[in-house]
Amino acid sequence: MRACSIFVLSLLTIVSPTMFWRASTVANQTDDKSPQRAKTLWEQALAAKGGRERLYAVRNFVASSKSRFRLSPRPDVAAGLTEESLYVLPGKWWFFEDYRPGKMGYRINVLDFDRVIWWSAGPGKKVPLPPRPDLDKSIIEGFEYRFRQAQFLYLLETKWAKPTFIGARTESVGRKNYDVVETVIAEREMRRPVREGPTKRLQVEVIDNEREVRADFYLDRKTHLPARIVIDSRAARGSGKGSMDYVCRLDDYADVGGIQMPQIVNCGDKENQTTYQFNVDYDEAIFERPPTSADAKPDAWRVTAR
Repeated sequence: MRACSIFVLSLLTIVSPTMFWRASTVANQTDDKSPQRAKTLWEQALAAKGGRERLYAVRNFVASSKSRFRLSPRPDVAAGLTEESLYVLPGKWWFFEDYRPGKMGYRINVLDFDRVIWWSAGPGKKVPLPPRPDLDKSIIEGFEYRFRQAQFLYLLETKWAKPTFIGARTESVGRKNYDVVETVIAEREMRRPVREGPTKRLQVEVIDNEREVRADFYLDRKTHLPARIVIDSRAARGSGKGSMDYVCRLDDYADVGGIQMPQIVNCGDKENQTTYQFNVDYDEAIFERPPTSADAKPDAWRVTAR
Protein backbone atom coordinates (compact mmCIF):
# COMPACT_ATOMS: atom_id res chain seq x y z
CA MET A 1 0.00 0.00 0.00
CA ARG A 2 2.81 2.39 0.90
CA ALA A 3 4.61 1.59 -2.36
CA CYS A 4 1.47 2.44 -4.32
CA SER A 5 1.12 5.73 -2.43
CA ILE A 6 4.70 6.64 -3.21
CA PHE A 7 4.13 5.84 -6.88
CA VAL A 8 0.98 7.96 -7.04
CA LEU A 9 2.69 10.96 -5.43
CA SER A 10 5.61 10.59 -7.81
CA LEU A 11 3.38 10.25 -10.86
CA LEU A 12 1.35 13.30 -9.92
CA THR A 13 4.48 15.45 -10.21
CA ILE A 14 4.66 14.35 -13.86
CA VAL A 15 1.01 13.91 -14.83
CA SER A 16 -1.17 16.59 -13.25
CA PRO A 17 -3.72 18.51 -15.36
CA THR A 18 -3.06 22.11 -16.35
CA MET A 19 -6.26 24.09 -15.98
CA PHE A 20 -5.39 27.15 -18.02
CA TRP A 21 -4.60 25.41 -21.32
CA ARG A 22 -7.98 25.59 -23.01
CA ALA A 23 -8.51 29.23 -22.10
CA SER A 24 -5.31 30.23 -23.92
CA THR A 25 -5.98 28.40 -27.20
CA VAL A 26 -8.24 29.11 -30.12
CA ALA A 27 -9.73 26.97 -32.87
CA ASN A 28 -7.44 25.24 -35.34
CA GLN A 29 -6.62 27.26 -38.43
CA THR A 30 -5.63 24.33 -40.61
CA ASP A 31 -6.01 20.62 -40.03
CA ASP A 32 -4.26 17.92 -42.04
CA LYS A 33 -4.91 14.33 -40.99
CA SER A 34 -2.26 13.09 -43.40
CA PRO A 35 0.63 11.48 -41.49
CA GLN A 36 2.95 12.66 -44.26
CA ARG A 37 2.58 16.33 -43.30
CA ALA A 38 3.26 15.41 -39.69
CA LYS A 39 6.37 13.48 -40.72
CA THR A 40 7.68 16.44 -42.75
CA LEU A 41 7.30 18.77 -39.77
CA TRP A 42 8.89 16.19 -37.48
CA GLU A 43 11.94 15.90 -39.75
CA GLN A 44 12.35 19.69 -39.60
CA ALA A 45 12.20 19.53 -35.83
CA LEU A 46 14.80 16.74 -35.67
CA ALA A 47 17.15 18.75 -37.91
CA ALA A 48 16.71 21.82 -35.68
CA LYS A 49 17.28 19.69 -32.60
CA GLY A 50 20.70 18.62 -33.85
CA GLY A 51 20.01 15.84 -36.32
CA ARG A 52 18.99 12.23 -36.00
CA GLU A 53 22.61 11.03 -36.05
CA ARG A 54 23.48 12.98 -32.90
CA LEU A 55 20.27 11.97 -31.16
CA TYR A 56 20.80 8.30 -31.95
CA ALA A 57 24.36 8.51 -30.60
CA VAL A 58 23.00 9.22 -27.10
CA ARG A 59 23.56 6.08 -25.00
CA ASN A 60 22.60 7.72 -21.72
CA PHE A 61 21.83 11.17 -20.40
CA VAL A 62 21.42 12.98 -17.10
CA ALA A 63 18.73 15.60 -16.53
CA SER A 64 19.23 17.73 -13.40
CA SER A 65 16.48 20.11 -12.39
CA LYS A 66 15.21 22.35 -9.63
CA SER A 67 11.50 23.13 -9.52
CA ARG A 68 9.19 25.25 -7.45
CA PHE A 69 5.50 24.40 -7.08
CA ARG A 70 3.58 27.62 -7.66
CA LEU A 71 0.25 26.42 -6.25
CA SER A 72 1.25 23.88 -3.63
CA PRO A 73 -1.65 23.43 -1.17
CA ARG A 74 0.80 22.19 1.48
CA PRO A 75 4.17 23.94 1.15
CA ASP A 76 5.19 22.35 4.44
CA VAL A 77 4.89 18.97 2.72
CA ALA A 78 6.34 19.91 -0.67
CA ALA A 79 7.05 23.43 -1.92
CA GLY A 80 9.62 22.40 -4.51
CA LEU A 81 11.60 19.51 -5.91
CA THR A 82 15.22 18.84 -6.79
CA GLU A 83 15.65 15.97 -9.25
CA GLU A 84 18.52 14.17 -10.89
CA SER A 85 17.75 11.41 -13.37
CA LEU A 86 20.17 9.10 -15.13
CA TYR A 87 18.48 7.53 -18.15
CA VAL A 88 20.45 4.57 -19.53
CA LEU A 89 18.96 3.64 -22.88
CA PRO A 90 17.09 1.56 -23.66
CA GLY A 91 15.86 0.42 -20.25
CA LYS A 92 17.55 1.51 -16.99
CA TRP A 93 16.65 4.50 -14.86
CA TRP A 94 18.20 5.86 -11.67
CA PHE A 95 16.65 8.96 -10.17
CA PHE A 96 16.85 11.03 -7.03
CA GLU A 97 13.95 13.19 -5.81
CA ASP A 98 14.40 15.66 -2.97
CA TYR A 99 11.44 17.58 -1.52
CA ARG A 100 13.33 18.83 1.54
CA PRO A 101 12.78 20.83 3.65
CA GLY A 102 9.26 19.58 2.90
CA LYS A 103 7.99 16.64 4.91
CA MET A 104 8.01 14.35 1.84
CA GLY A 105 11.79 14.19 2.30
CA TYR A 106 13.79 12.45 -0.40
CA ARG A 107 13.59 9.25 -2.39
CA ILE A 108 15.96 7.21 -4.59
CA ASN A 109 14.48 4.92 -7.23
CA VAL A 110 16.36 2.38 -9.32
CA LEU A 111 14.65 0.56 -12.19
CA ASP A 112 15.80 -2.07 -14.63
CA PHE A 113 12.90 -2.76 -16.96
CA ASP A 114 14.44 -5.80 -18.65
CA ARG A 115 14.85 -7.56 -15.30
CA VAL A 116 11.62 -6.08 -13.87
CA ILE A 117 13.45 -4.61 -10.89
CA TRP A 118 12.31 -1.64 -8.87
CA TRP A 119 14.25 -0.59 -5.80
CA SER A 120 13.27 2.45 -3.76
CA ALA A 121 14.83 3.96 -0.66
CA GLY A 122 14.23 6.96 1.56
CA PRO A 123 14.73 8.01 5.19
CA GLY A 124 13.89 5.04 7.38
CA LYS A 125 12.43 3.10 4.46
CA LYS A 126 13.25 -0.56 4.04
CA VAL A 127 14.29 -1.34 0.49
CA PRO A 128 11.95 -3.91 -1.09
CA LEU A 129 13.15 -6.96 -2.95
CA PRO A 130 12.78 -6.90 -6.75
CA PRO A 131 9.00 -6.92 -7.26
CA ARG A 132 7.18 -9.81 -8.88
CA PRO A 133 5.81 -8.80 -12.30
CA ASP A 134 2.38 -10.23 -11.55
CA LEU A 135 2.04 -8.14 -8.38
CA ASP A 136 3.55 -4.85 -9.51
CA LYS A 137 2.73 -4.73 -13.21
CA SER A 138 0.85 -1.43 -13.01
CA ILE A 139 3.63 0.26 -11.03
CA ILE A 140 6.40 -0.92 -13.37
CA GLU A 141 4.28 -0.04 -16.41
CA GLY A 142 3.79 3.48 -15.05
CA PHE A 143 7.54 3.94 -14.63
CA GLU A 144 8.13 2.51 -18.12
CA TYR A 145 5.77 5.10 -19.55
CA ARG A 146 7.54 7.94 -17.73
CA PHE A 147 10.91 6.64 -18.98
CA ARG A 148 9.62 6.65 -22.56
CA GLN A 149 7.97 10.05 -22.17
CA ALA A 150 11.28 11.54 -20.99
CA GLN A 151 12.92 10.55 -24.27
CA PHE A 152 10.31 12.53 -26.23
CA LEU A 153 10.29 15.41 -23.77
CA TYR A 154 14.05 15.96 -23.72
CA LEU A 155 15.36 14.43 -26.96
CA LEU A 156 12.31 14.33 -29.25
CA GLU A 157 13.37 10.96 -30.69
CA THR A 158 15.80 8.13 -29.89
CA LYS A 159 16.54 4.72 -31.38
CA TRP A 160 14.01 3.28 -28.95
CA ALA A 161 11.36 5.99 -28.81
CA LYS A 162 9.75 6.99 -32.10
CA PRO A 163 6.25 8.44 -32.48
CA THR A 164 3.37 7.18 -34.57
CA PHE A 165 2.11 10.08 -36.68
CA ILE A 166 -1.59 10.90 -36.82
CA GLY A 167 -1.73 14.26 -38.56
CA ALA A 168 -0.77 17.93 -38.34
CA ARG A 169 -2.47 21.24 -37.82
CA THR A 170 -1.78 24.92 -37.20
CA GLU A 171 -2.99 26.30 -33.89
CA SER A 172 -2.76 29.63 -32.09
CA VAL A 173 -1.79 29.97 -28.45
CA GLY A 174 -2.28 33.55 -27.40
CA ARG A 175 -1.10 35.53 -30.42
CA LYS A 176 1.41 32.99 -31.69
CA ASN A 177 0.86 30.30 -34.31
CA TYR A 178 2.40 26.85 -34.00
CA ASP A 179 2.78 23.86 -36.27
CA VAL A 180 1.30 21.00 -34.28
CA VAL A 181 2.33 17.39 -34.90
CA GLU A 182 -0.27 14.95 -33.60
CA THR A 183 1.22 11.64 -32.46
CA VAL A 184 0.86 8.51 -30.41
CA ILE A 185 3.94 8.19 -28.20
CA ALA A 186 3.10 5.04 -26.26
CA GLU A 187 0.62 2.31 -25.52
CA ARG A 188 -0.51 1.60 -21.98
CA GLU A 189 -2.89 -0.97 -20.63
CA MET A 190 -5.91 1.15 -19.79
CA ARG A 191 -7.98 0.41 -16.69
CA ARG A 192 -11.19 1.70 -15.19
CA PRO A 193 -12.95 1.11 -11.86
CA VAL A 194 -16.16 -0.91 -11.98
CA ARG A 195 -18.49 -2.39 -9.37
CA GLU A 196 -19.05 -6.07 -9.82
CA GLY A 197 -20.87 -8.88 -8.11
CA PRO A 198 -23.65 -8.87 -5.54
CA THR A 199 -21.49 -6.97 -3.05
CA LYS A 200 -20.79 -4.21 -5.60
CA ARG A 201 -17.16 -4.20 -4.53
CA LEU A 202 -14.94 -1.88 -6.52
CA GLN A 203 -12.84 -3.77 -9.06
CA VAL A 204 -10.50 -2.70 -11.86
CA GLU A 205 -11.11 -3.85 -15.41
CA VAL A 206 -8.88 -3.57 -18.47
CA ILE A 207 -10.22 -1.54 -21.38
CA ASP A 208 -9.25 -3.64 -24.38
CA ASN A 209 -9.85 -1.10 -27.14
CA GLU A 210 -8.12 1.91 -25.56
CA ARG A 211 -4.37 1.73 -25.35
CA GLU A 212 -2.91 4.76 -27.11
CA VAL A 213 -1.34 7.71 -25.30
CA ARG A 214 -1.76 10.79 -27.49
CA ALA A 215 0.74 13.66 -27.55
CA ASP A 216 0.68 16.87 -29.58
CA PHE A 217 4.00 18.61 -30.24
CA TYR A 218 3.73 22.39 -30.72
CA LEU A 219 6.66 23.46 -32.91
CA ASP A 220 7.88 27.03 -33.11
CA ARG A 221 7.44 28.08 -36.74
CA LYS A 222 10.79 29.91 -36.82
CA THR A 223 13.09 27.57 -34.90
CA HIS A 224 11.05 24.37 -35.54
CA LEU A 225 11.84 23.33 -31.96
CA PRO A 226 9.06 22.11 -29.64
CA ALA A 227 7.70 24.92 -27.49
CA ARG A 228 5.19 22.73 -25.67
CA ILE A 229 3.97 19.16 -25.57
CA VAL A 230 0.37 18.39 -24.67
CA ILE A 231 -0.59 14.89 -23.52
CA ASP A 232 -3.77 13.00 -22.62
CA SER A 233 -3.11 12.79 -18.87
CA ARG A 234 -5.72 10.09 -18.19
CA ALA A 235 -4.21 7.82 -20.82
CA ALA A 236 -0.73 8.54 -19.45
CA ARG A 237 -1.93 7.30 -16.05
CA GLY A 238 -3.44 4.19 -17.64
CA SER A 239 -6.96 5.17 -16.56
CA GLY A 240 -8.69 5.42 -19.93
CA LYS A 241 -9.09 8.21 -22.45
CA GLY A 242 -9.47 11.88 -21.56
CA SER A 243 -8.83 15.34 -22.90
CA MET A 244 -5.47 16.71 -23.99
CA ASP A 245 -4.92 18.53 -20.72
CA TYR A 246 -1.36 17.96 -19.47
CA VAL A 247 1.00 20.65 -20.76
CA CYS A 248 4.80 20.79 -20.71
CA ARG A 249 6.29 24.12 -21.79
CA LEU A 250 9.83 24.07 -23.19
CA ASP A 251 11.94 27.20 -23.53
CA ASP A 252 15.41 28.77 -23.32
CA TYR A 253 17.16 26.27 -25.58
CA ALA A 254 20.93 25.83 -25.30
CA ASP A 255 23.47 23.82 -27.28
CA VAL A 256 24.60 20.75 -25.33
CA GLY A 257 27.02 18.64 -27.34
CA GLY A 258 25.44 19.78 -30.61
CA ILE A 259 21.88 19.08 -29.43
CA GLN A 260 19.42 21.87 -28.64
CA MET A 261 18.11 21.25 -25.12
CA PRO A 262 15.40 23.19 -23.24
CA GLN A 263 16.71 24.69 -20.00
CA ILE A 264 13.15 25.45 -18.92
CA VAL A 265 10.84 22.43 -18.77
CA ASN A 266 7.67 23.45 -16.95
CA CYS A 267 5.16 20.62 -16.64
CA GLY A 268 1.91 21.20 -14.82
CA ASP A 269 2.43 23.49 -11.83
CA LYS A 270 6.22 23.43 -11.77
CA GLU A 271 8.60 26.31 -12.45
CA ASN A 272 11.79 24.62 -13.50
CA GLN A 273 15.45 25.02 -14.51
CA THR A 274 17.14 22.01 -16.11
CA THR A 275 20.67 21.10 -17.18
CA TYR A 276 21.94 18.03 -19.06
CA GLN A 277 24.88 15.71 -19.60
CA PHE A 278 25.24 13.13 -22.38
CA ASN A 279 27.02 9.76 -22.46
CA VAL A 280 28.37 10.03 -18.92
CA ASP A 281 30.53 7.51 -17.09
CA TYR A 282 28.32 6.07 -14.38
CA ASP A 283 28.72 3.49 -11.64
CA GLU A 284 27.12 0.35 -13.08
CA ALA A 285 26.85 -1.07 -9.55
CA ILE A 286 23.88 1.22 -8.84
CA PHE A 287 21.78 -1.14 -10.96
CA GLU A 288 23.13 -4.25 -9.23
CA ARG A 289 22.34 -3.48 -5.60
CA PRO A 290 19.55 -1.73 -3.76
CA PRO A 291 20.22 1.88 -2.72
CA THR A 292 20.55 2.85 0.92
CA SER A 293 20.00 6.04 2.83
CA ALA A 294 23.75 6.62 2.61
CA ASP A 295 23.30 6.97 -1.16
CA ALA A 296 21.18 10.10 -0.73
CA LYS A 297 23.20 12.40 -2.95
CA PRO A 298 22.00 13.76 -6.29
CA ASP A 299 25.16 12.61 -8.04
CA ALA A 300 25.44 9.19 -6.40
CA TRP A 301 25.35 7.67 -9.89
CA ARG A 302 28.85 8.95 -10.64
CA VAL A 303 31.83 6.61 -10.65
CA THR A 304 33.80 9.10 -8.53
CA ALA A 305 31.00 9.52 -5.99
CA ARG A 306 31.73 6.24 -4.24
